[in-house]
Amino acid sequence: MNALKIIQITDLHLSANKSTLIHDINTYESAQRIINTIKDKHNDLNALVLTGDLVMDESHEGYEHLSALLKPIGCPIFLVPGNHDSLTEIQWLSEKPNFYNDNFMVYNHWIIFMFNSKKNGALEGALDEQEIFNFEQLLGIYPEKNFLIFVHHPLVKIDSDWMDGMRIENPEKVKNLIENNSNVKAVSSGHVHQEHVVQLGNTQIFTTPSTCYQFKPHAKKFALDHSTNPGYRVFDLEDDGILKSEVIRVNNKP
Repeated sequence: MNALKIIQITDLHLSANKSTLIHDINTYESAQRIINTIKDKHNDLNALVLTGDLVMDESHEGYEHLSALLKPIGCPIFLVPGNHDSLTEIQWLSEKPNFYNDNFMVYNHWIIFMFNSKKNGALEGALDEQEIFNFEQLLGIYPEKNFLIFVHHPLVKIDSDWMDGMRIENPEKVKNLIENNSNVKAVSSGHVHQEHVVQLGNTQIFTTPSTCYQFKPHAKKFALDHSTNPGYRVFDLEDDGILKSEVIRVNNKP
């Protein structure tokens, strides 16, 4: 029996104007379809984690739109910032009922840890030394628990030259901690608008598709992928440490 079900959505790219089109996709309507699909198909959800680039123009109106879109979701909603996000607005949204921007949460046999990789004024990411310290401390305090990490920028390369230049610039300490602690079961990121899976030691490293437009895998320079729909990632976490994950795509047409 699954102990926990967690869903990740990422890179919504909302803005103040609900009619905004980016690469011919209405990002508000695309996010709405994803969120409505989650509401209709996953009534056993324990948590929804949003891994950054929630609003692309940092507008207060964009975060108000996000709040309204997520109103049908009854489980706790965790907000992880991306490079396009406003930390002030995320803090404002986290003060509403059911929204959180905590660094970690403990669920029975699991710890869900969330890094803030936003680097002000930059597209690439950086990890905060205090958060790295917190992560290391938790690994020492809870060696019997399993860890799932969420962060906006990837920790590792995804074999896409232009995107790999925008990953986390200081990943080594966290990568070493992951490789030396077998109870870190997975890391999942956004930012790259595509699905990707690799291993780091015994740990699965995932990226998750955007709720709007997708980037072409293995591209050397900017390229859209018109062949794949938006999607979200589901995690089933069992008490014994078994982690199962899949990406579910949603047709991007009304």
